[in-house]
Amino acid sequence: ECLENFSSQSFLIVHQRRHGNRYLIHCPCCDRRFTWTSDFMRHHEHHTGEQPYQCGVCQKTFKRRYHLNVHQRTH
Repeated sequence: ECLENFSSQSFLIVHQRRHGNRYLIHCPCCDRRFTWTSDFMRHHEHHTGEQPYQCGVCQKTFKRRYHLNVHQRTH
């Protein structure tokens, strides 16, 4: 049994999921494992090359909304 301590319940839950190999999402492209769906989705964009965020001014596309927001400040 593991003897690690955690500062919050959420950190403990994530640790338990990884420890028990439960609820893990496997990437079919590289076999990395993720505890949360959102982390997997962000990771999987690297494999698909998807760039869903597009600048309305110049049509340039980005993988992350944050990068689009930074870019839009240049216009």
